[in-house]
Amino acid sequence: MRGSSRSAEHVALFRALEHNRRHDRLFDDRLAVRMLPPLHRAVATASRVPAVHRWIVRYLDHHFAGGPRASAVVRTRFIDDQIRAAGAPQLVLLGAGFDNRAHRLAGPVAFEVDHPATQATKRRRVPAGGAVRYVPVDLTRDALAPALLAAGFDASAPAVVVWEGVTNYLTAESVDATLRALAGLLAPGSTVVFTYVDRAALESIESIESIESTESTEGTESTAGAGTFTGLAQWHDAVRRGGEPWTFGFDPAELAGYLEQRALHLTEDLSTRDAAARYLEPLGRDEPTAEFYRIAVCRA
Repeated sequence: MRGSSRSAEHVALFRALEHNRRHDRLFDDRLAVRMLPPLHRAVATASRVPAVHRWIVRYLDHHFAGGPRASAVVRTRFIDDQIRAAGAPQLVLLGAGFDNRAHRLAGPVAFEVDHPATQATKRRRVPAGGAVRYVPVDLTRDALAPALLAAGFDASAPAVVVWEGVTNYLTAESVDATLRALAGLLAPGSTVVFTYVDRAALESIESIESIESTESTEGTESTAGAGTFTGLAQWHDAVRRGGEPWTFGFDPAELAGYLEQRALHLTEDLSTRDAAARYLEPLGRDEPTAEFYRIAVCRA
């Protein structure tokens, strides 16, 4: 990775747009706009005008099928609620991207763990202050636990670990190593919240790509898997063109057993569509979200 993550910038844009809603926003994130490159920042700034905001949201939700914007918004709120409910004195943002929880959620000491390239970009954009310690780690190569301990993490005190928007870009080996490292590091009663892509979605993508690779008629489009997961192919094509294809997913039916083998105990597992029913529907907001993008909560 030579620069900051494009997916991290997109999520920061979605959070900035949510912050600019006037009456029914799910969270405040005043710093999100500062995380953005110039073009995205201009879009976010323009969205302070309600009519422009509505147009931008409609455009994004139509152009990026599958609901990545609203999925990012509801998962952000859900994870915020998990952190507040846990009340732990330490917060680990694993693969932090442009997450601003270290600044906008009062209380825990935050350890931001991320790839050095993305972290360097963030540190240029974020204001000084906040109880945050930066831990540059490449999860595909570096050991997590020693880096956290060297940064002052207290393994005897409870913590909340947030691993948001990351597992789907890693290998099975990296995910396994990270979860085992967390299980061995965290004090009893700690919480781990992570997002993941349903493995069936990845299998659908592989099916689509296999069919497309054998098609010989120009101008034809494969629709394999489209009936199972709305907008899946378009969403994945967008992240792949950005250089960050999805590489890993869990089978929701197997997740609890997988975590138990790593001394972690699943307490909740829901899709972003389920989260939308919890957070958006009571506000009268009907916005596309993904059934295949999921959020899991487990305890150490």
